[in-house]
Amino acid sequence: MGIDPVRRKELHLKEQELKLLRVELAQRQREMEFEAKTDITTKGFQGLVLINGGAAVALGALLQALVGKPEAEPFLEYVLQGIVVTVSGVACSGAAFIVRYLQGLYEKATRRVLWRNFLWWIHWMLGIAAVTCFVVGMMIVANGGFKTLSFEASPAQECQQT
Repeated sequence: MGIDPVRRKELHLKEQELKLLRVELAQRQREMEFEAKTDITTKGFQGLVLINGGAAVALGALLQALVGKPEAEPFLEYVLQGIVVTVSGVACSGAAFIVRYLQGLYEKATRRVLWRNFLWWIHWMLGIAAVTCFVVGMMIVANGGFKTLSFEASPAQECQQT
């Protein structure tokens, strides 16, 4: 008393259908996870553009405030250097968006994803370069301030000392 051949075939087809559904669900889950990681990365790089751009604008405002003040003239060089470095950070962040787009095209064409894709590495190196540009740019300005500006006591501090 075996299973009817028609019924056996139906069960076999159902089994294959379930296997395909499992594979499809697993693929969808990987795609959703990848999209989430991509979105987080994109937001992070947008933040790098804002941080470096904001620093460059702030240093530009500082430069404008210092121009024409003889006591701050030696400090201007450091501010200009800081602007150059932070603008370089903006360029690195902007280039990362282009590389990320090319990375997606390359992944579709070759089916090489993430660390097997050389553009993935370039994308992350640009991100590291952007962060480094921000930190170095701010350190240049701070170091220049310590070297060139005199920190005499303010009138309020002088009153407290007496």
